[in-house]
Amino acid sequence: MPADMRDGAGDFSAPQSRSSGALIRAWRGRALLTQEELATKSGVNVRTIRRLENDAVHRPRSRSLRLLAEALQLDPYEQALLAAAATSAGSADKAAHAKDAGDDAETGDGRQAKATAGWRAPRQLPRGVLRFVARAGELAELDALLGPRADEAGTRICVVSGMAGIGKTCLALHWGHRARAWFPDGQLYVNLKGFGPAGDAVDPRDALATFLEALGVPPRRIPEDLPARAALYRTILADKRVLIVLDNAGQADQVTPLLPAAPSCAVLVTSRNALTGLIATEAAAALPLGLLRPGQARELLAARLGAARVAAEREAADAIVARCAGLPLALGIAAAHAAAHATTLAAVAARLAGRGRRLDTLDAGDPAADARTASATPAIGQGGTRTRYAPNSPPSPDPGPAVRAGPPLGR
Repeated sequence: MPADMRDGAGDFSAPQSRSSGALIRAWRGRALLTQEELATKSGVNVRTIRRLENDAVHRPRSRSLRLLAEALQLDPYEQALLAAAATSAGSADKAAHAKDAGDDAETGDGRQAKATAGWRAPRQLPRGVLRFVARAGELAELDALLGPRADEAGTRICVVSGMAGIGKTCLALHWGHRARAWFPDGQLYVNLKGFGPAGDAVDPRDALATFLEALGVPPRRIPEDLPARAALYRTILADKRVLIVLDNAGQADQVTPLLPAAPSCAVLVTSRNALTGLIATEAAAALPLGLLRPGQARELLAARLGAARVAAEREAADAIVARCAGLPLALGIAAAHAAAHATTLAAVAARLAGRGRRLDTLDAGDPAADARTASATPAIGQGGTRTRYAPNSPPSPDPGPAVRAGPPLGR
């Protein structure tokens, strides 16, 4: 076996302390490649590989590192180590940098390659609502806040807040699927379960493990403690365009460790709380959702049941709209009852007329999709006030202690 193949094939116990050249030598040895074979496989000139392995290039070109990472089949954790080692090598010597640039001009066939061989961008968003209606203004605002024309001075973050059943998750998923082309490196999703039974809330450490695996990090490479996981997560996302959807966040400290540092990434958070701490410390934008107006509510019914059916029973449809008080979840369940039981809209409206029967009608048989939950759950409404919802009655502002103590924080 040639000497340059044997060199560096040993210990990986402390790779963080090794130079970029030592790392490349070790990984080349693991792959059982000579320098010439690595040059052929990667398209990087063999003289450049020799100089990189000897740490003679003080600031390696990112293109050379990407090509070598693909040829050596480095996982994202190893790529992060290589990038960190190359960055910490110090300021580039001008002559060496110019020589490196000249060597890179001699790369084989000059082909472009992705940093991770065989890796596919994660697309974790759950299925969205097919017939999504009535939130055109909010969709346009998300385009402006998180889309490619948004200010990229820092990570783009938006908090969509509102009461239970108002449609926060539906809006986030619909926008995320619609904006897929803007995030070619993937879409990450986690339900943080911030408002479920005690103890069900997702720990940020566990969420990071799920995200890192989706980004290609082998489980054995995922650090144990939260700060290390967050640092590796930020490193991997540093030059990527990824959308991160953090659904049902209970409080800001569930969200903060999951924020990337890259301005090319966007974060969409949904919560029943306004998360003013996140808005204050991370400069997140606030997008509070309100109840649907009557015209929007009829549009939702028509999307679920068909415009002809709603038009044929216009009076009954208006009664359903009024008794659901503009809450999208309640309207969706009422429409589901009409569809599933093949009953008239007038019959559904009649069932909604009495409070006891109304709540039974709005029982979807699933605690996660039960409009009755919304009637007992306080949430932050527009303007920062707490609102309570009860079907067939208008929303009742009930300022919480923080609101009574002073003006609300908000847009």
